[in-house]
Amino acid sequence: DKIAGNLKLGALNIKLIASNIRQLSPHQLKMATLIKYGDGVEGDIVLGKVVSDSGAVNHIENNWGRDVVLYKGDLFLGVLGNRKSSTSEYGGIHTSITISPKTSLTLDLLAVGGILGHGKTVSPLRHSKKFLRVKIEGFLGSPEASEKLNIINLCGKPNCNKHSFTTPIVFVCGTSAEVG
Repeated sequence: DKIAGNLKLGALNIKLIASNIRQLSPHQLKMATLIKYGDGVEGDIVLGKVVSDSGAVNHIENNWGRDVVLYKGDLFLGVLGNRKSSTSEYGGIHTSITISPKTSLTLDLLAVGGILGHGKTVSPLRHSKKFLRVKIEGFLGSPEASEKLNIINLCGKPNCNKHSFTTPIVFVCGTSAEVG
């Protein structure tokens, strides 16, 4: 099941869930809590609030694959991450970030998939040369496990059974936005 439009996290209205969080089920969202403070790592799902008026990337692809424009004040679910590109926005969280009661944390929208991190470089081809700024309101938490939700834990475990495939599978690997 996909989730779209008029979302609730407790009493909060959320505009969208970024496409990098495709595996979040409606049940998980309904049961989720907001963890306001702690340390975050790559893949942690966060609640972000747009705090700037514009940026190089000002929209996010939702989990239906549709682009949704973000405006100052919008709340959305994104994911902490790192993005390296020779042709697009570049930045990340490196190893981790901390949200504490003493200081708020504001990150940059690095990609339309909802990746959030410390922006380093905006593509010279972009009209706007600055990042869309997003205040991190907290981590999405799982009440069953009393821990932060990370996208790696939303995916099913790979099947360990061996299969006898006769058709070869070709993978294209690379580090550029244009690979494949």
